[in-house]
Amino acid sequence: MVERLLEDERVPMTTAEQNKIIEEVLDEVLGLGPLEPLLKEASISDILVTGSTRCYIERAGKLSLTPVRFKDNAHLLHIIEKIVSQGRPPHRRSAAHCRRAVARRFARERDHSARLPSTALRSPSAVSAGT
Repeated sequence: MVERLLEDERVPMTTAEQNKIIEEVLDEVLGLGPLEPLLKEASISDILVTGSTRCYIERAGKLSLTPVRFKDNAHLLHIIEKIVSQGRPPHRRSAAHCRRAVARRFARERDHSARLPSTALRSPSAVSAGT
């Protein structure tokens, strides 16, 4: 569908650019947005998001800042909501109803936790701890 939309709009771009846009849209709709490429990398053991413009990864015991960014705090909170909503009942809940922090384990065998503005100092933050 995204591919057809790009063709209909006749936006001049290379095949690589078109594929990147399609992948980003799918990651946003079906996955965890800008975190998806990091989650797919086996060499990454931890992902730490400390705000919409700060995302770190741990690789081989070393923490590094990544170029990964969220559009804004609302976008980050949306991804946190997706993480929380993917929990298994009866643990499924909305991040908006959580006062302190939430944590989930996914099929990818990664633990996820989030701290919302009431406990986070600046903005919502999400932590994806590795396997």
